[in-house]
Amino acid sequence: MEYLRGRTPNPCIECNRHLKFGTLLGKILAMGFDYLATGHYCSIIRENGRMVMKIPRDRKKDQTYFLYGIPREALPHLLFPLAYLAKADVRALAEKAGLGVSKKRESQDICFVTRGNPGSFVTGRHPEAGPGDLVDETGRVIGTHRGIPWYTIGQRARLGGRPGAPLYVLAIDADGNRVVAGPKKTCRPGAFWPTG
Repeated sequence: MEYLRGRTPNPCIECNRHLKFGTLLGKILAMGFDYLATGHYCSIIRENGRMVMKIPRDRKKDQTYFLYGIPREALPHLLFPLAYLAKADVRALAEKAGLGVSKKRESQDICFVTRGNPGSFVTGRHPEAGPGDLVDETGRVIGTHRGIPWYTIGQRARLGGRPGAPLYVLAIDADGNRVVAGPKKTCRPGAFWPTG
């Protein structure tokens, strides 16, 4: 699990590639259906003799960035009917149809984590990924973190009422269960604590 290694994956990319547009699409085609339609904001068009994904009309809702892993051979079997609608249009249609989702709060969360967040989801299943030392750039302990899965390099390290300038996650030492925090100016997203 990438979260246990101190990395922040995008599970949606793998889910789309392997589950929704891999296994699920395979089952749908095996049942004799021709298409799978979903509510993703993306369009598929034929361009130069091949099917390609394009950004939808509502650029603020663009989901192509995590659909890029869909196998090319799946594209002719996919329908994205929201591609030419703005989110406001979709809500208006849902309201007109009397669907409760017209008022539903938007979610940017992982769909299978229905309560809490990825940090609580992972630590709830892996108690060994619990609290550890929060250290500064010199390795001096400055506090306690909640567990490696709660942190992403570059995010603000919330220390609850600690005086002084805000600190940010600079590195994650998953093997030592330590989170390194420091000033924003020293933050290098993508950095990992050296091992070995």
